Amino acid sequence: MKALFKHHLLTVAILLPLVMVARYTLFEDAFEFQLFFDQLKQYIAPVVIMLSVMLLSGVVVVAVKKVDKLHQEKLATGFFWFSSILLVLAFAAVFANVKLRDGQSSDQSSRSVAIP
Repeated sequence: MKALFKHHLLTVAILLPLVMVARYTLFEDAFEFQLFFDQLKQYIAPVVIMLSVMLLSGVVVVAVKKVDKLHQEKLATGFFWFSSILLVLAFAAVFANVKLRDGQSSDQSSRSVAIP
C-alpha cells in the first residue's frame, strides 16, 4: 500500500514541473497556454478523477483482502504504468489539439486578411 502512494506521488512530482516548463518553452504566448490549460481542465480532470477512484479502490482491496507484499508491489507497479501511460497520452492529445487549432486559426486569419 505504501508503494502505491509512492508511485502516485512520483507521477505527480514529474508532471507538475513539466507543465511549468511547457508554459515557457512549448507555447508561443500566454493565450495559447491559457487554451491548453482550459482544455486540461476540461479533458484531463475526468481522467485524474478516474485514476483517483482506481487508486482508492486499489487501496481498499489491499486493506480489506490483506494482500501479501508481492501482490501489493505488482498492483502498485501496474497502476503506476497504467496511470502514467494514460496521462501522457491525454496530455499529448490536448497539446496536439491546441497546436493544430492554433495553426488552423492563424491560417484562417491570414486568409481572411488576404481576401477583401
